[in-house]
Formats: sequence, structure tokens, C-alpha cells
Amino acid sequence: MHNPSISSKNRNYRVLTITGDYNKKIIIEQELLRRGYGSITSANDEDIAVIDCDLAIIDMADTKGGTFLENIKEQKPSLPLIALVHEDSTLDYVKSVIRKGADTYLMSSSLKIPGYIIDTVIKMRAKNPTLSAHTMLDLRSYVSKGSYLSLDDDQIILDSLEYALDDSHHYLFRTNNEQSALKALRQNKINVALIDKTLGDSPEDKNAGIVFAERLRKYSSDIGIIMLTGQGHIEDIKSLEGIADSYLTKPYDEDELVKKIDIVDNIRINGITGKIGTWNPKICVLFGPHGSGKTTYGKGIASLLHSTGRVITTTNRHPKEGEIEGLDHYFGFDLHPEAKDYLLLTHYRGQYKLGISYNEIQRHIDLGLDAVVNLSPNDPQEVIESLRLKFGGDSVISIGVLTENWRDLKTRLEERDKEKVDRNFLIDQWGAYNSLRDKFDFYIINKTTDNEWDIFNNIGYILNFIKAQRTSSKRGFSKMLL
Repeated sequence: MHNPSISSKNRNYRVLTITGDYNKKIIIEQELLRRGYGSITSANDEDIAVIDCDLAIIDMADTKGGTFLENIKEQKPSLPLIALVHEDSTLDYVKSVIRKGADTYLMSSSLKIPGYIIDTVIKMRAKNPTLSAHTMLDLRSYVSKGSYLSLDDDQIILDSLEYALDDSHHYLFRTNNEQSALKALRQNKINVALIDKTLGDSPEDKNAGIVFAERLRKYSSDIGIIMLTGQGHIEDIKSLEGIADSYLTKPYDEDELVKKIDIVDNIRINGITGKIGTWNPKICVLFGPHGSGKTTYGKGIASLLHSTGRVITTTNRHPKEGEIEGLDHYFGFDLHPEAKDYLLLTHYRGQYKLGISYNEIQRHIDLGLDAVVNLSPNDPQEVIESLRLKFGGDSVISIGVLTENWRDLKTRLEERDKEKVDRNFLIDQWGAYNSLRDKFDFYIINKTTDNEWDIFNNIGYILNFIKAQRTSSKRGFSKMLL
């Protein structure tokens, strides 16, 4: 097993950490030294102009974190910056940190600092000192071999997994309970999930990992699953053939772990892309009133069904704080002349326009990807007919995302937009879409919930319906790799 106290690399970079939290400062300093970095710590940014360092990590949980970030960016505009944000930070907050000048961010849940993230940020900033922060937001997705998830309640195991995978450029989302694991799976394209057989100390927890793997496999055949178990439970794991792709016994060898992950990942990729020549990409259109949850489900489908990509909407409104061009929307129709051939131009509450480009949909299809589109048109049937005329009659899958009543829409929209919504507008929207439910190929009733399994169940229903439109499975293997 990997020993976290021993660095596998000797890096020459000097890293400055700015935080007012003494305990956090000590942990980060030890973490950097373990990874072979020269470490400098500071409680403030006053001496940044004279400190010789190659990168700065700024603790955004510090009350002055935002000010430190802006001051450093002003004094040393080409210095690579990584923001350390709380694990419960919203995406809007993370984006606002990026817009202030951070090159990328890391979650502070474990204070583990992936070495390849630091190395890559430094190299990219050195190569192009004026590189846009927007370009750096999704850094992890292209500097690593992929994104992986571990579900284990043992922090020592999580630490050892993270160290082992970091040195081989695999980015690890570490989770210690089902809800956080489900959220990570729903919001990110995960290549392989490493799941401990036992999650907890009580008798009912001894097979909780197996139950989780079985439920996860129902919703996604694209994610590789490797079970972790003790020597005495191998037969229990072998019973998961067709669900888990492989297993490892603890304690495991670091090299064996990385090798097995890569093998499962390669088989998974071949299984997904092996039939691409005969693959007829679908256009999955999620219809529903504003606030019904279309975007949540669209992102979930794109994360769990790896042959799928989400189509970005164009709007003429200005970006809200934290929104990123090309990630949340394209802002301005005139700025994107290549996308003028719009499938739909619609108004949101009479305030601004939204549009979906035919070219954006075609780009996904040319890549062999299913295109996921979120729309709230006045006439969904007209949009479906336009798409079928443009891309072929059997290429469109229409899915309604509805709510139980208009009050649910009101709650969702006011939480999202932080403003009151016209009651009559919502009643009209909800009534119009509810009357169309039988016109869609498939529909779900989205109930307001904080339970990730409830959200997963709805995404699973949609995924199973999409897969039922296929003549063959894309999953390329069913035997467990021992």
C-alpha cells in the first residue's frame, strides 16, 4: 500500500499558501512537503511582491480570501493561483472565484493537493502568462487521464487511493457516503467508481457497497465499477458479475490498483465506442416550463450516459455573476455568427431571448454523440417537427419534465433567480405543459427533494427509456475482470 509520508517525486516548485487558519496551514504545508514541493505559508498577502514563489494557494474560507486573491492578481498578474474552496460551495460561487483571477480551484474537504494540478497550472501559465481563467476552469478534465470516484468510509483508504492516483494523473473525487457519491456521479463524467463493500460498522452496512453498486449499474452501463474488499469477502464480490467489472482485496498494491483501473477504463471506453460506425445519434429534447428541473436532468444524463453531450443555449442577456461564456450560455446572438441558424428563439417572461442553434446540435452528431437539449417553447410539437424534418424522423426523443403543481415551479424559480415570479405566468406555463404530457414520448413528474436517490431514480427512468430506443447495448463486456 502507498505510504503517504513518502514523496514519489522531487518537484522544484515553491508553493505559497495564504490562510489565516493555523491548523489548515500546517496540514497544507505537510501535504506539499510530502509531494516534494518547497512550501511557504503566510497569514496575509502583504509580502507577496517580494516572496519568491512559483504558485499561490489561497484559502477562500478565510474572511479576506477574496481580497487576497484580487490583490495578488494585481501585484503579480502572471503568478499561477489556485483557490481552495469549501466542499459545499455552489457552482456559481466557484465560477465567481475563477472570474476574480484564480486559474482553477480545489475542494478543501480533505486538504489533499493533487501534484499534477499544481505542475500543470504552473506550466500552462508559464507558456502563456495571459491565459484566460475561463480556459482553466475545467483544468482537471484535460490534464488527467480521467475522473474517478471512490466511495469508502475509511479516510486512510481514501488518502492512499488519492496519493496513488495522483502520481499517475488520475483525478479522484473522494466521497465517504452515498449522497455525496451520487452528487459527484450526477455532476461529473466519472470513468470508474471504486466502491468499498462495507460502508459503516453496523450489521446492515456490511453489504452497503454491494447494494450501491447494484443500484448504480441500473442507471449507467458506461461507468466502470471496481469493488474493494477484504480477503474474507471475495466470494460475495464475485457474485456481482455483470454489475462490477473487477475487484481488489485490501491491502492492495499501488501499481496493481492503477493497472486495474486503466484496464477497466480501456475496456469501458472500447465498449462505449466500439460500435460507433453503426451508431445513430439521437437528439434527446427535455421539454418543460422554466424551473421544472430540465437542466438538472440534462446534466445528469450527459454525465451518466457517456455517449451524450449537452447543447449550450444562446441568450441576449448579460452574464450573471459567476456565469462562464460557452459553459452556461453563449451570451449575445451577434457574437456567434456560426450559430445563426436557430432551431428556436423564445422569450423568458418577456425579459430576454433564448435560442438553440442547429449547428450546435449538428456538432454533437458529427462527433457521434447524442445531443441533450433543454427547451421551454410555447409549442413543443412544432419544435419536434422541425427537428425531425432537419435530422430525420426517428432521430428525436421528446421527454417532458413536469412538476406536480405550479407552486413547485414558483418555489424553484424564486430560489434560483432570487426574485418574485408572476403567479399568473406560472399557472399558465404549468397548465400548458401539463396538458401536453401525453404528446411527449416520455415524461416524468419531478418532485422537489433533497434526496440524491430520488433525483437518480428520475434520471434512471429517462436513461432506460433512451436506451430502449436502441437495438443493441453499447456496453462491451459482461464478465468480471479478476
